[in-house]
Amino acid sequence: MPKPNFIFTKYNNSFNVHVSNLEELSVTQIQDIEVFVANRKGFFDFDTYTFTIPKKIEFNEFITLIKHLNL
Repeated sequence: MPKPNFIFTKYNNSFNVHVSNLEELSVTQIQDIEVFVANRKGFFDFDTYTFTIPKKIEFNEFITLIKHLNL
């Protein structure tokens, strides 16, 4: 199963990510990306295979990140 190939573009307040191999991914992988984007209050554009997420994180996301890093 292929891994998603992400091409990032950084803006002042957001990240724009192009999934160059979206057509090769499984439905489950695409759904996982959709959940990731939705959880971060982003937008997925299937016409261009890109999603945009804001750079700002909420407190609960910060806590999750800290726990993930074992800090």
